[in-house]
Amino acid sequence: MLASWSSDLTELDLCTATLIAPKVLLTAAHCVDADLHPDGNFGVFTGANANGFPSASTLVPQLSPIEEIHIHPDYDPDPPFTADIAVITLPEALAAAPLPVLTTEFDQALVGEAARIVGYGQTAYDQPNAQKHSANTIIAGIDDGDTITVGDLDRRSCIGDSG
Repeated sequence: MLASWSSDLTELDLCTATLIAPKVLLTAAHCVDADLHPDGNFGVFTGANANGFPSASTLVPQLSPIEEIHIHPDYDPDPPFTADIAVITLPEALAAAPLPVLTTEFDQALVGEAARIVGYGQTAYDQPNAQKHSANTIIAGIDDGDTITVGDLDRRSCIGDSG
């Protein structure tokens, strides 16, 4: 989980980040956008449940540092959120095994295929969550731009799952 906090520790934002190489995380660009996170304080929680640390002052001491942030050069924070993707490098490798990255192009033939979603997002709207959840679902759609819709009526992403 990627955390962003204000220098005075009064604000805390959480996003999901995915380990794709021993020292590399993939996340959404809006999760690390300097305009949305002006203090630029970021760290990584590697456990499955951070709900025991409900504030920045309790969570920050539990975080691993990040080294660099690289936002996609075509990122546009305005709808439809073009190229909303970023890579974060870490100073040290994490113990977890990275997830493989698909290197082939997505096409419409994948719509309806099985998908697994994992994230630290809310399980109910307006109820903060910092516990990792996962579900098996489907690829619901692929648009002509850069958006892949994953989920069904019972299992879908929510606030905090970005990344």
